[in-house]
Amino acid sequence: VSEYAPFEYDSTLYCSSLRFSNDKDVKNNINFNKLYTAKQKGLAFLKAKELDTLFNKSGIHNANTCFNKDFTKIFITRCSQQNASFFQCEILFSNWENNKWTDLKRLPSQINAANTNNTQPNVGLIDNEEYLFFSSNRSGGLGGQDIWYSKINADGTYSAAINAGPKVNSVEDEITPFYVHQQKML
Repeated sequence: VSEYAPFEYDSTLYCSSLRFSNDKDVKNNINFNKLYTAKQKGLAFLKAKELDTLFNKSGIHNANTCFNKDFTKIFITRCSQQNASFFQCEILFSNWENNKWTDLKRLPSQINAANTNNTQPNVGLIDNEEYLFFSSNRSGGLGGQDIWYSKINADGTYSAAINAGPKVNSVEDEITPFYVHQQKML
């Protein structure tokens, strides 16, 4: 089965997987993607466990975990499958408050443009400011899924999304952005 979008934090590996479960998309004859964690013990990881229903809603694909720089906000993607190869995705977030995660909320229209596929969030730190990178097929792109970014303002709002441009995007699909701030490299 597919396992993808790994992210490690504090000896815990987060990943997305199409592992076999009771939650199956009968129409498209596949399992729904779910989010998993695996705790590290020594040099190895223990068996991965499915996250709870806050993050893994039934009857829909849940995938692509990332955090802000302080690990007080988590971003995930939720997707409904439209047909055998097309998904309609949106990016949601939860805040860490009072030692627990809040209910997931949809990011605003600057990120989740109407009638578009918005997925694969990744938070990058540029000049000590956070930016949300993501893949979207919104209008104004160079073709297919493009990499876009939006500044996360200090008050928690988001700037208008900006296309990463022709050095990054092409007429084909660009997906899975990852920004490494130490090298200032996307």
